[in-house]
Amino acid sequence: MGFARAIKAVLSDDFRTAVAALTPKQLEYASIFDGTDWKTILTSRYREAVENIDDPRIKVGVWLTQWAIHNIDRLAKHNDIL
Repeated sequence: MGFARAIKAVLSDDFRTAVAALTPKQLEYASIFDGTDWKTILTSRYREAVENIDDPRIKVGVWLTQWAIHNIDRLAKHNDIL
């Protein structure tokens, strides 16, 4: 299978086609979820492996995420939403 066809298969709208197109190496970094209501291929292990915490852009992204979570939590508690 050519590179372009392999990429197209992984990005297929058909879940089984996308999962089948993953290489053994890609499967090392993927978590396949096939639930009753939704299906997805999670790639958090890959993202963690390539994340460079010394990169200022990553540091800002982490900070913003923590800030947003803190504010969502604060607003939810303030409005009695648990």
